[in-house]
Amino acid sequence: MLINTVEEIQQYLPVSVATSFDTIKPFIESSERKFIKPVLGYDAYTKLVGYYTAQQNSGSWGSSQEDSDAYADVLKLAQKALINLAYYHGFSILSVQATDGGFHRIESAEFKGLYKYQEEDLKDLFKKDGYNGIDDLLEYLEENIEYFPEFEDSENRLIDKANIIPDTKTMNSIYYIGGSRMVFLRLRYFMAQVEHFAIKKLLGATLYNFVKSELTKAEPAARVVALLPYLQKPVAFLTVAAGIEELGINVTDKMLFFESQMGTILNSSVKTPANADQLGIVKDKANKTGNSYLEDLKAFLIANETTYTEYSGQSGYIYARDNTDKKTFFAG
Repeated sequence: MLINTVEEIQQYLPVSVATSFDTIKPFIESSERKFIKPVLGYDAYTKLVGYYTAQQNSGSWGSSQEDSDAYADVLKLAQKALINLAYYHGFSILSVQATDGGFHRIESAEFKGLYKYQEEDLKDLFKKDGYNGIDDLLEYLEENIEYFPEFEDSENRLIDKANIIPDTKTMNSIYYIGGSRMVFLRLRYFMAQVEHFAIKKLLGATLYNFVKSELTKAEPAARVVALLPYLQKPVAFLTVAAGIEELGINVTDKMLFFESQMGTILNSSVKTPANADQLGIVKDKANKTGNSYLEDLKAFLIANETTYTEYSGQSGYIYARDNTDKKTFFAG
């Protein structure tokens, strides 16, 4: 584990010195397994555990001081997220006592239970600080990627130049996702759907493959750079619409990334939205806006046909698909 003492917990939460570490330990273990390890990926997580173990044993670690300092920062970010998530997910059990007679609220002459609103506020704080902490961890890894080759090679690497929307910042500039890297990770699956079913269909295979090839280069062709804004806007909005349609929940919920870790992304657990009507409005608006941007893309290509000679033109409604036997439904 990445936390093994009450003293380490106290670096991030003002818990009492009388706190029993054994009480919170199971929730630290499960939160580390469910949240920290999936985000880092197996190799980066293993290396971080190696760093932590070396520090606990006062041993040397890393090839340079810079390398060691980078992992020290990552450890702090991981621990802060971890302990908040542990208390969030263990909150209900930690507030009760289990006996042969069942479960009972913990109270004494010195301590009384919290009011309901205090419980909810505290749980919300643990949740917010926990998930925001993971976003901070991902941001640090991105910005200091030269020290984390294991993370760079992981499936959760957040920058992929070959994608029409390559990173969180680009997505957030078009459709606000709170700058969350966790949300961006969750959306990449739906982005791939939109690229395949909408963008490739409109551009045609030749132009689409050319664009994707150029995006991997340090300096893509000028005509691809000029085309990119017209591609990114429909991808962003249709991605959100597709995500809401399949998940039945607001795709900006950070926890959705972790739900997808329980199995394949298509079989991930979902929640019932608190207000289906409002969610439907968001989905329909995103879908309508995305389709409008597809029409703008088509108009741009037609107006610049001498530049984009690979484009042969497409007649009729752009975002039409036979939904038979598809897990995702795209509405016109």
